[in-house]
Amino acid sequence: MTQLALPKTVDEITPEWLTAAMQSTNSATGTVTAVDAVPIGVGVGVVGALFRITPTWDGDGPKTVIAKMPSSPSARFVAEMLSMYRRESRFYEQLSVRTPVPHATCYYSQLNWETQDFILLLSDLAGGRIVDQIVGCTLEEAEVAVDRLAELHAAFWNDAALRPSDWLPIINDSPLPEAAAFAYEQGWPVMDGLFGDTLSPAIRAFGSTFHTVLPGLMERLSHPPFTMSHGDYRLDNIFFNDTPDGLDLTLCDWQLVDTSRGGRDLGYFVSQSMTKEMRGQHERDLTRRYVEGLASRGVNDYSFDDAWLDYRVSTLFCLVYPIVAGGSIESQDERSVRLTGDMLDRCVTAIEELNCLDLVD
Repeated sequence: MTQLALPKTVDEITPEWLTAAMQSTNSATGTVTAVDAVPIGVGVGVVGALFRITPTWDGDGPKTVIAKMPSSPSARFVAEMLSMYRRESRFYEQLSVRTPVPHATCYYSQLNWETQDFILLLSDLAGGRIVDQIVGCTLEEAEVAVDRLAELHAAFWNDAALRPSDWLPIINDSPLPEAAAFAYEQGWPVMDGLFGDTLSPAIRAFGSTFHTVLPGLMERLSHPPFTMSHGDYRLDNIFFNDTPDGLDLTLCDWQLVDTSRGGRDLGYFVSQSMTKEMRGQHERDLTRRYVEGLASRGVNDYSFDDAWLDYRVSTLFCLVYPIVAGGSIESQDERSVRLTGDMLDRCVTAIEELNCLDLVD
């Protein structure tokens, strides 16, 4: 791709710049004469600033374009510490072509490797339907999500080309465990203050020291068989689509992509994107469906027992998500507070019902 002057703010996405960027990748043949930009996607876990760009074209070009750029200084600190901008940019440049699960088309990608300034120009997924994670998904939606997850993981199962990599980390590569433990330790007092009274004494005591066992769980999830994991596989990052062949999905937000055991994505989705009741009724069947989906694509060395253990380990590991997310939100953001509270409640209920505390010393 042609390297242009990298815009630092949305105001620097001028008609001239957008024309050059889109034409450099043959994503448009027309010329942009005006640009209208509206911020979108404010909420839990968003560490990139998102804008819906509506260009005025003299000639052919997409009606709208999604621009993704660095976010606020506090969010940017976390993103840079975890190389999130670098990971997503490189995913679209190097691995998206191999990814069988529907995802946004990348029109243009540019990253400054040193400063981690970046911009992505992506296709607009506004035609899809997002299911509110607070409400939780239906069984049909969960089955589609698990089917597509198995397809994604099978495509990269034990792929030696993924390890080592100068940008795609193994889940326990330094500084990821240290950063996760630090962020958890900072977030726990906030979430304990908000929701501690709803937790059992055992969970509350465990939660206060979870950061000490977190690196060990990440090390456990790093062992083969490994795959490319999405890393943030939840409802807020999934657009559902009704197609002539039935329900399908498009997956977005690849900032936490890494290599780890596949149960990591499965455990996160099932334990925190479904209601407690739905998860309890269907988690074994969904785990079996995941294993069968892998087997149908040639992965025959991964049993239900393997997957069920990974699912339990991952459910425990995924306590990190609501604590880290909740520790950084503003208390006046009512939806984010409720969502992180629901994620925490679902997660700790699953931990207790699955006896996940038995998995750590």
